[in-house]
Parts: sequence; structure tokens; C-alpha cells
Amino acid sequence: MPIGSTTTSYVQRAFPLRYWLFVAYAVGIPTFINFDSTNRTHEYGLFNAWSVTTMLLTFTTAFLFFIITLLSRVRIVTRRVYFLGWAWGSLLILFLIASVFEPAFHAQPDTRTDLYISMYRLAEWVLAFLLLLSIYSREPIESSANLMASLLGRLCWAYIAIVWLTLPIAPHLAYSVGPSDLAGSHARLGGILIHPDLLATLAGIACFHALLRLSGVMRVIAFGIAFLTTFLTYSRSGEAVLLFALALYIVFFGRGLIRLLGGIAGVLMLSTAVLYANRIVDYLARGNGLNNIATLSDRTYVWNDAVIAIKLRPLLGYGFMGGAKNALKEHWKYSHWIPPHTHNELLQALLSGGILAALLVLCLFVNALWCSIRLSRIGPTYVFFLFALVQLTLFSTLVPLLTTQFGVMAAAFTISFIVVVDHNKLQERASQTTFHNDFREVASLSA
Repeated sequence: MPIGSTTTSYVQRAFPLRYWLFVAYAVGIPTFINFDSTNRTHEYGLFNAWSVTTMLLTFTTAFLFFIITLLSRVRIVTRRVYFLGWAWGSLLILFLIASVFEPAFHAQPDTRTDLYISMYRLAEWVLAFLLLLSIYSREPIESSANLMASLLGRLCWAYIAIVWLTLPIAPHLAYSVGPSDLAGSHARLGGILIHPDLLATLAGIACFHALLRLSGVMRVIAFGIAFLTTFLTYSRSGEAVLLFALALYIVFFGRGLIRLLGGIAGVLMLSTAVLYANRIVDYLARGNGLNNIATLSDRTYVWNDAVIAIKLRPLLGYGFMGGAKNALKEHWKYSHWIPPHTHNELLQALLSGGILAALLVLCLFVNALWCSIRLSRIGPTYVFFLFALVQLTLFSTLVPLLTTQFGVMAAAFTISFIVVVDHNKLQERASQTTFHNDFREVASLSA
């Protein structure tokens, strides 16, 4: 599996258990139960085979992490890491408060378990942060960016490998109509195993991992696999985001042959779009008609009902996970499908924790993009983080990353966020130190 590095990082050599614990925890357990199109799990119960397996993974990870931390007698975070801890901590507190004061619902009268579920999901986030920070802080600063880039690449390629390896063994899992697609839709790569939109975004990040972290024949092969994976998912958002990101890369970072090939590919794609417009529309409709395109797979309906719920409780929100889902269900008017979330990061933040939570989430995304843009001039590793964050930010307009349970997409954002924010701060401190030293030298010469 390509990870973009020919040498093993210090953390992998010295702390392999911590490293692989995080990898396993971030990858998680792919869905192996075919829930119906409404996403209801009542037929299987709250504690079904898949949920019990994921909980077992979480508890095992937490137990092993606790044991190795206890036995090592060393702090979890061994050096100072700049990652806007105040913003993450404030967001956690807001979600906790909103969950404790979750209102009563008419459509869902029994909400006694919501608080426990919210606490458990927030604890998953805390565990992920502690694990990641324990890995990152133990790696020397000069190689920490390469560690995180390889880690991010490993997560993306792990999901691609899971799908392609499952495809010949259980095609009904890896290439089928997704759980949220309508009957009569085209089969999509990812199927019920891994949501096609999620797979498309990870494959898009893997494309840039191949471009910027690999070389030679391996770069071409890996890029081809990731690109093919994206388009076999029939994910309109994933494909659009990848093409947009590639266009940005060619314009701002492409040189020589890459820029020439990118221009030729752009012309060919535009020509194809004009000549085969009807077939492209059929492809984008995925067998669901033009209304499915116009409503962004019914997302516009979800956004409208989410806004209605937010207006009724704008300051505090309805609570993390369970409360937000119940509030959305309270105003949902359709029976063919029940949305699990608002399909938008800011709307989900508003629904879960109110205005302050949405502002904090916006702050995190803006800060990550700003830091990655500033660092991108240093080298290809930081360019990789920039385009990973660009794709994740665009994807968050359709699916929440930070305001729902921890998963591989949240892990991808958190990895990128920590490294760019920390390294940007370290760059600023180094620049200030250099400036002060130069100023003292000039002052002493003047004297």
C-alpha cells in the first residue's frame, strides 16, 4: 500500500502500539449490515452486530491506551502542541451543555438514552484527540509533517484497499445501491460497506497523495487507482470537488509538463461535456431523474427543515447527535427517507450547539485553510495538506465532519488541522526569533 515514505517514522519504530491503535481506531469498522433506505435500525435494535463491534473497538482502544499510558509513566503529550485547544475545548463544553438541556420532542417522546449516547460520542472524540496528540508530540518536529502526511495517506489508501479487496468476495457489499439511494438507482462503488460519497472524498485526497508524496511509476499507478475509484462511486460532489481541486493545483502549483497536460485534459473534458451532454446528465442523475440533481439528493429539503428547527432554538441548540437528529425528525415532512444529520457542517453545528458552536466550527475551518495556504510555499508535503483541507472543507458543505461522531473523515481533518496550525505557529515563532536576533545585531553594530 503506498504511503509516500521509504523510511519508517520515529513514532512507528519507538511507539508502534500507539501508532497502530490510532490507525485502527480512525479506520473503524466498515458497515456490513444493509440498513434500509430510511437509515432506521429498529429492525436490528440499537445494539446490533455492527454497533457492538464498533463499540468493542472503541473500548479496546481506550483500554489499551490507558494501560500503555499508565505503564509508561510519561505524559500523554510530551511537548507543547499548538492546535487551538481553547476552540476545541469550548466546542466540547457547548455540546455537553446543549445535550444536558435537550428539550422534549413530540415525534420522539422517549429520549432518555440521548444524553448517554451524546456523552459516549463526545468521549470518542476525546479519545481520538489524546491518541493523535500522543503520537504527534513524540515525533521530532522536523519529521512530524511527514509522519502526519503518511498517516493521512494510510487512512485513505486503507479505505480504497478495503473496497477493492471486498469487491470480488462480496460484491453485494462493495458495489451496490447505497443505503440512502432510492430504489432503481445505479449501483455505486462503496455500496453499503463504505458510503460512496465518503469513499470518493478519501480517494480524492489519495489522488493528491499520489501526486505529491509518490514518484515514478508508483505515482502514475496510484493516481490512476484513486481517480478510477472516485468516478466509480458516482459521487457528484466527490467528482466535482476533485476536479476543482486539480484545477486549482494546476493553476497555482503546476509547472511545465503538468500545466500543459492539465490544460489539454481541461479542453478535452469541456469538449466531451458539450458533445455528450445528455449522457453526462444521465450519469449525474444516477437513475433518479433530474429532480434528484436539482435538490442535491434531497439535501435542500433537509436544509430547509433544519433552518426551521434552528430558528426555534438558536442560542443553545438541541444537543450533540441524538438531540440534533430528533429536532430534524420533528420537522421532517417526508416518509421515503429520514436524514441522520443536516448534511451541512454549519447547520449541524447550529442545530447541535447553537450560534457559538457554529462560530467555533467556522473558526476551525478558516484557521486550517489560512495556515495551510501560508505553509504551502514551503514544499509538497504542505501542499498535500492544503488540498486535503480544501476537499474536506468543500465536502463539509454537504456532510458534517466535526459535529457528528468521530470517523475517518473527522480523523483526516484533525490530522491536517493539527499539523498545519502547529507548524504555522512554530514558523511564526521562528520568524520572530530571527527578527529579534537580527535587530539586536544591527543595534549593536550601530552602537
